[in-house]
Amino acid sequence: MFAAALLASLLVQAEQAPTPAPAAAPAAPAAGPAEPAPTTGPAEPAPKAAAPAVPAPPSTSATPPPPPPAAAEPPPAPPNTVSVFVRYAYRIENGGTDLVPAAGFSLGGEFERRLLGFQNGFELGLATDFFYDRFARDVVSSAIGPTGAPESVVATRTLSQTSFALMETTGWRYGDMRLFVGIAGGLAVGYFDAAITTPASSSITDMQLLTRGVLGFDFAVAPRTSAILRVDYTHLFLNDATYDTPDGPQPLFGDIFNAGIGLLVRF
Repeated sequence: MFAAALLASLLVQAEQAPTPAPAAAPAAPAAGPAEPAPTTGPAEPAPKAAAPAVPAPPSTSATPPPPPPAAAEPPPAPPNTVSVFVRYAYRIENGGTDLVPAAGFSLGGEFERRLLGFQNGFELGLATDFFYDRFARDVVSSAIGPTGAPESVVATRTLSQTSFALMETTGWRYGDMRLFVGIAGGLAVGYFDAAITTPASSSITDMQLLTRGVLGFDFAVAPRTSAILRVDYTHLFLNDATYDTPDGPQPLFGDIFNAGIGLLVRF
């Protein structure tokens, strides 16, 4: 009985005893020094901040500005001209100055039309001209007076040549100036009046063919108006008219040199 009580006491104590805690897991081994992280080369530096933009210098190959518009070319001069002249005249074959002086004067005019004009300034034209050359001197002559008796009077001895010619002109124009030359052919009518009352005093008229060389220069003095300088040499053919004098026959008509000025109008 004592044994049964002892057994029961042991059973009770066994039920009340706490359940033993499970054994703690063995501690992890102490960690050694930390292994360095694997290296992949030197660290790249951080990108630098972008520098401020520098303005580009102006390009030397930039397109140049367009040239200013060219001034409009002046319109060509009108093709037609009319000229009037006052000139000095000199008789080359004067036959002496006893009949008339070698020097005289000349009046005339010309119409010219430009046929062709080129960009280099050269021009070709056609002209017609008319000139009257006069040589005169005073002589003592006789005339019948109111009483019927001859009286001495002063008269004018005259020699004139009137010419008509067709001329080809070649000119060079620069601005408002023009230099020109011309060659002409035509007809001249010569007239001589001795102004004395003798059988030999009858007037003489003769017609001759002529050729003429011309050199001239004109320059503008106003719109469509120019001053003109001109020299001519006129050679006559078939100039066989003569006048009887105490010294023998003298030729009347011959070559003439002219030089003068004029006024030219364009239209």
